Amino acid sequence: MSETTKTELAIIEPNNALSVFTKKSGMDPYMAKIKAEIDAFEADISTPKGRKEIASMAYIVSRSKTYLDGVGKKLSTEYKQIPLTIDASRKIICETLDKWRDNVRKPLSDWETAEENRTTIHRDCIASMANGGTSSLAGWMTIPLQAMKDQLDEIKATEMGDCWQEFAAEAATVKDAAITKLEAAIYQREAYDAQQAENERLRLEAEERAERDLKEAVEKFRQEREATIARDAAEKAKRETEEAEQEKRALADKERQEAQEAQAAAEQRAKEAEAKAKREKQEAIKAERQRVEDERLAIERQAKVREANRAHKNKINKQAKQGLVAGGLSDDAATLAITLISKGDVAHVSVRY
Repeated sequence: MSETTKTELAIIEPNNALSVFTKKSGMDPYMAKIKAEIDAFEADISTPKGRKEIASMAYIVSRSKTYLDGVGKKLSTEYKQIPLTIDASRKIICETLDKWRDNVRKPLSDWETAEENRTTIHRDCIASMANGGTSSLAGWMTIPLQAMKDQLDEIKATEMGDCWQEFAAEAATVKDAAITKLEAAIYQREAYDAQQAENERLRLEAEERAERDLKEAVEKFRQEREATIARDAAEKAKRETEEAEQEKRALADKERQEAQEAQAAAEQRAKEAEAKAKREKQEAIKAERQRVEDERLAIERQAKVREANRAHKNKINKQAKQGLVAGGLSDDAATLAITLISKGDVAHVSVRY
């Protein structure tokens, strides 16, 4: 494209303008010149420079339309006797150049649409992983344990690498965070379920011990009472009627007192067994809660260490990338180089963290 046609692809001399717009096919040479420029233009959608050139060419076509339409509009104002002819030419110019402009820009428009769809897919996938970890950690008491395990397996199975393109680092970070949160949620749920089961076991054991102690006390009292009655009955046969009656009253008083004492002793043992079970249960709950809290804090500390390591590596990679760009590499090339080096895919070259 020549230096004299940077903004318009065809120039109409003022003394020829009326002839161009009023004669049949008078505009054809100028439109042919614009079409030749468009046909000679080679679009390259694969590079930023090529995409910029496409947008620039589309702008020049549109600018040519504005210029030619302006010339015709001026003639229409100056020559009222030929407005229909001029307006018809203007309409053809506008419609044709609009079409040519859209055709020139179509590769860029298609590329922009594809880019938007591609980035939307990546961002939706990243958001899904992040939400899976966050929602599970927040709702670990209500979400079924198996559902959280299935989601953890699904996120772990999500492949990382070049398929994520420029979102690879973000996706890997979100995946690690989601896995950490899901594992923490699963751990809390399992610990909670185990504690509930242990509490139920302790309760049942306490009830069984109390019932067993009570039965043993009652049985012992029955046996002792039967033995006493048998002994007293044998002695009563040898005594006189009055002594027998007195002994009978004394025996009744004794049996009543012994029964009360035995019942009180049994009740006291049952209370002591229940109190002991409650103490053991509270101590077990307290110990388990402390263990869960200690492990949770350990998980948080490990997550913070991993996050600090990732932040440090990202900072070093960014500085290394800036050095490569300053040395002449493009931003994309520098990003690819740092990615390959950090993954160990470049022999004899590494990044010192």
